[in-house]
Amino acid sequence: MVCAALPMAVMAQSTNNDDGVVKLDPRFRHNDARPGEVLVKFKDQNPVTIKKVKGRFQSASVRAVDRVLRQFGTVDMEQLFPADATSAKRTMRRSRAFNGKEVVEQDLSHIYRIRIASQREDSTQLMVQQLEALG
Repeated sequence: MVCAALPMAVMAQSTNNDDGVVKLDPRFRHNDARPGEVLVKFKDQNPVTIKKVKGRFQSASVRAVDRVLRQFGTVDMEQLFPADATSAKRTMRRSRAFNGKEVVEQDLSHIYRIRIASQREDSTQLMVQQLEALG
């Protein structure tokens, strides 16, 4: 069901790029994750449908996922890259990488941002583990 789940990361890069290598600035280490937010990518064969009532999150339409979301007090769930009618019908592009392997364009419409209640923000990593366990 869940392909990957991880705390929402924000990377800060150093502007000292004289040698052409991007370096992470350790001063911004505290911004590596946003408290109470998780990015989730569901597998293509297990799509979810977000149900909201009066603008408030109700369900992800998958029982096992809903159980975890309710346990951690999910406040909102948002599809980050919604598919429109034309993108749903098109075929994914393919190309060859320098190593000879074929690279297929990925469908990003199954990536969601989940926000949990502020009093449960300390449980974000536990939520990630439980979502990953759904496999």
